[in-house]
Amino acid sequence: MDMYLNGVVWYLAAQSWQIALLTLALAIAAFVLRRRSAHVRYLLWLIVVVKCLVPPLHAVPLKVRPTTPFGSVISSLLSHVQRTSEPPAAVVPTLSGPSRPHPQESAQPSHHSEVREYRLSAYGCLGVLWSAGVAVYLAMNLLRTLRGHCWLRRMRRPLPQDIRAEAEDLLHSYGVRRLPRIWVLEGVGQPFVWGLLRGSIHVPPGFLTIDRPEHRRDILAHELSHVVRFDAAVNALQVIAQGLFWFHPLVWWVNGKIRQEREKCCDEMVIARLHTTPQDYGTAIVETLARARESDRSLPSLAVASPLRRIEERLTALLRPGRRFHKRPSPAGAALVILTTLVAVPTTVVLTAPPVYLVSGTIRVAPGESGLWDAEPKPFDRDAYAVFMRTQAALLSGDASLLSNVADDLEPRGLAFLSPVPGEHRDTAGILRRAIADGVIRIARVPDTELLEVTMVNEDREEAKAIVNSLLQSYVAQYGVTRTSLEAQSLMQLERQQAELRERIQRGRAQLRALMQRDGATDSARTPSASLEIQDRQSQIKLDEEFYERISRRLREVEMAQDRSPRVHLASPAEVRGVAGRRGR
Repeated sequence: MDMYLNGVVWYLAAQSWQIALLTLALAIAAFVLRRRSAHVRYLLWLIVVVKCLVPPLHAVPLKVRPTTPFGSVISSLLSHVQRTSEPPAAVVPTLSGPSRPHPQESAQPSHHSEVREYRLSAYGCLGVLWSAGVAVYLAMNLLRTLRGHCWLRRMRRPLPQDIRAEAEDLLHSYGVRRLPRIWVLEGVGQPFVWGLLRGSIHVPPGFLTIDRPEHRRDILAHELSHVVRFDAAVNALQVIAQGLFWFHPLVWWVNGKIRQEREKCCDEMVIARLHTTPQDYGTAIVETLARARESDRSLPSLAVASPLRRIEERLTALLRPGRRFHKRPSPAGAALVILTTLVAVPTTVVLTAPPVYLVSGTIRVAPGESGLWDAEPKPFDRDAYAVFMRTQAALLSGDASLLSNVADDLEPRGLAFLSPVPGEHRDTAGILRRAIADGVIRIARVPDTELLEVTMVNEDREEAKAIVNSLLQSYVAQYGVTRTSLEAQSLMQLERQQAELRERIQRGRAQLRALMQRDGATDSARTPSASLEIQDRQSQIKLDEEFYERISRRLREVEMAQDRSPRVHLASPAEVRGVAGRRGR
């Protein structure tokens, strides 16, 4: 859920600033064309609505340097890996710690269930807020539309037949086969068009009292212009775009400009198609306004109408000297708008940074064997081994001598990542410490395994591989007591003890034969003290022989385990595990 909300927020953010730039460019173009036909300006402003509704289909990358710290980058890249976050113990266990886990012991499920609290990120909360705003805005408009529809059906009545006959003259001028439905509506003060696609025309009762038929014709022609232009459908799309970008003030402002230019377009169409004069048409508007009364009810939602406060602006535009009026946009203007739409709408500018590679390698640190060869085996302590592994991760992260060895290994290679800031002396070990502190390099145990993982994010994957491999190899060289060396020491000790026992057994047998020759071969011929001494000597020889057999059995086990891997060794060298994609924000 949070991932989808983050994607929505990033999309809205990218669209918002591009809509702002597009609006600025169109505002400049509209200012330059302020004395031209309103048709072109209207189409230009519609580009913003289309931009709000059409997702980008083509991305133009614009490379920038990343400003986000690498620590936050690696946190997002490693979100799929569960890390242990407990601090290392104060006491460092030795490498000869807990014994190897028994297969049945390691297969037992953990009795501690982990309960995680789900929390939305900041971007997720913004996504929820945006969704709530869209739902509220669209729901309010839907309710207003339904209420308006019910009210219109209840209050309207058909236009008288004689006035409708006057309107039939408009069919030829507008090239339509039949007129839309025209209604007289009580309770409104101005004509308007209402509907979802083409809509129907509604006029106030004062419209019927206009004396001159040509003035009534002009007013109906203006509303008919809205119908043939599908302004009702465009107005519905404006409401949807404004609902999606309810937070964007420029979208609201552009919608206001579209409604202004729409009325001017219809004014131009009336004068151009009916061949009337701007003065006569302006008089018709003023006369309609004079007969309008103040309405106690606002127009229904999705109604296409001109605010009364804009009448003066419309009249000023109509009566400007030298003004030319057009039925439709000129071919050159329409071609310009179409070209601008094809370039601006499906294209998005993506701010991209160079790809950041995720490189990691692992070290295997096996549990230790029992300390004494003749000791009883102990059960595997999972908690102690987890503490031991966290301690090894802390050693790998903060051991000054280890980082110094890594720095000595990497300095001759001239890596760009380890280059000092201009004006500072070269401190490779210090750069590595800062990288670990910032999360660029992360060392942690892979849960439920014997692996320590060293991870790094960097733009240069080869440099990241070199740094991770150096850390891994330095740790193995400094802390890696191998199984071979341990077994070699144990083998030497066992062979020495075996030789000593062999000599002692031979010496004891020789002494026993001498005693038996001196004191007699049978118990009846010996004194009690001599019999007791012979029995003690026999018991000691028997114990030595049992001890000798146990050592021999242990030596055979050691010989059979010669092919085992070292306890601490490189499990996997540094490899690229992923890429923080080239997608921009």
